[in-house]
Amino acid sequence: MKKSSFIPIIIILELALLLVGIFFISTDGKGRAKWSSLWNHDITVTNHVADSKESVTEFTIEKEDEYTLALDWNLKDEGHDLTKASEPGNVGFVTACVITDPTGEMVYSTAATAVYLDTKINMVPGLYRMTFTYLTTEEEYISFAKKYLCSEQAATTWAKEFDFSTLPANGSWSLDYSMKVSDSMSFSIRTMLGILAILISVCSTLLLLLTVVSKNKKAEVPQYDERQEVERGRAFKYGFFTTLFFSGGVIIFDWCDGIPGQNQTILYCLGLFLGIMVYGSYCVWHESYIALNQKANTTMIIFAVIGLINLVLGILSIASGRMFVNGRISEHFLNLICAAMLLILCGEMLVKKIYDKKHGDASDDEE
Repeated sequence: MKKSSFIPIIIILELALLLVGIFFISTDGKGRAKWSSLWNHDITVTNHVADSKESVTEFTIEKEDEYTLALDWNLKDEGHDLTKASEPGNVGFVTACVITDPTGEMVYSTAATAVYLDTKINMVPGLYRMTFTYLTTEEEYISFAKKYLCSEQAATTWAKEFDFSTLPANGSWSLDYSMKVSDSMSFSIRTMLGILAILISVCSTLLLLLTVVSKNKKAEVPQYDERQEVERGRAFKYGFFTTLFFSGGVIIFDWCDGIPGQNQTILYCLGLFLGIMVYGSYCVWHESYIALNQKANTTMIIFAVIGLINLVLGILSIASGRMFVNGRISEHFLNLICAAMLLILCGEMLVKKIYDKKHGDASDDEE
């Protein structure tokens, strides 16, 4: 058997090893929610006095470990036209949060009109209590801050930032809570084995490619004719302006709070993907994506394989609960975007190839 006949077998083994590594990482128990909850609380303020001074929820930790606390609360106005509910001057109170351990000792505290945080806390087994207090005056805030957050001088300074004198004296608001306690994302043996499998797969693939290229004396750099270079230049221009306008739009909407709570990394990466899509699609339909000394089938296969791998990663992220973090899309969504981009480009190449073949056959019949 020739050595070249072993190449497909090696490739299959490398892909299998890659999928095994992805499976190990995606199904690792670390990072899964130990306790999560969504609930709502209505607060009415009359003459700077809240009708409900506090609300309490409890959760149980079964073993000592470092946990990730994802906490989120956002206000919904019930009787006023609020333009920015997350800014102090538009809400009739400041929400203070205190988490205490089974012995009653504080393990975390914060105070804000609205918040979205992700922090790590060391927890021991037992029942934990989370208490939300609604502060409507500067004196209440300073008293809370002195007890749970900082010194008296710092508390006074921080209270000035909320400017309690501008808070609405009367009104009703709805407070939506979201909380998740999960294992801290430390590496487990399963995760380390998964990473090792992926590294072995990637390194062996690169080694195989280098070996094939070094033995192929006819290997050449991509060559494009003058018409293709002109079309590629236009494609670069269209792709660049697509990315520019999309990123500019994201920045403007961000300034205007038009996209609150979204993952900015995903939005900017989406702009890059759109630019690449515009560039690739234009080149495909103007026959300038594939070089004269390259084969379209090879590029299509590479795009399809990488796209399917990213699709599998995205599906596994959804199945493991990592696609959405506290109701927000996480960076794992980029796998699905990348998969969509590559599979669409692969599909366009296939359609263009079929179209060219039929068009060429029709031309031959006319002649």
